[in-house]
Amino acid sequence: MSQLMSDQIDQLATALAKAQGEMSVAGKNQKNPFFKSNYADFEAIIAASRPALSKYGLSVVQSPFATEAGSFLETVLLHSSGQWIKSRAMHQPAKTDVQSLSSYNTYLKRMCYTSLIGVAVGDEDDDGNKASEPSRNEPPRYQQPLVEKISNDQLEQLENELDGYPEIKSKVVSALNLERLSDMPRPAFLKALNRIRELAQQEQELKKR
Repeated sequence: MSQLMSDQIDQLATALAKAQGEMSVAGKNQKNPFFKSNYADFEAIIAASRPALSKYGLSVVQSPFATEAGSFLETVLLHSSGQWIKSRAMHQPAKTDVQSLSSYNTYLKRMCYTSLIGVAVGDEDDDGNKASEPSRNEPPRYQQPLVEKISNDQLEQLENELDGYPEIKSKVVSALNLERLSDMPRPAFLKALNRIRELAQQEQELKKR
């Protein structure tokens, strides 16, 4: 069997199916000001899922570990029978200052927890602009790399849109917690592009007044 699950998972699978049937949708209680959108934070996701998990003998443990290949976050879904399933996500923050690391670690824990237990968060999680999130329908698997960045063509398109708008470029980099524009995760590209155009149009209208 895969190293990412115990030899048997029949009891765990049954318990998880029952728990998922009773989990509520995590409320979007936080705002992403740059994209003018809402998302569910980790506390909201825990509140929506933990009661049902506990009811059916399920619990989640998350812990960091390091190998020669790099550092990872391991998330393990445990069942009272002793059966388990785990996922591993590579730790790849774009910035390493304390504030950025704290934000990245919180996002990574939330992403891995949500993906492994299948708790619903409504529409696409807008806080995921900081990093890409694997599909909730995919089985737990080794993740490398965690963040797929925009292509050179996408970067060139963004640079063209931002030509003459240094303040907007600064807002984009800051909002996504990036070192540079080229570090933008691919899932954030279209939303960032639309927001850039919106802000650029606002600047043009202000100049006409």
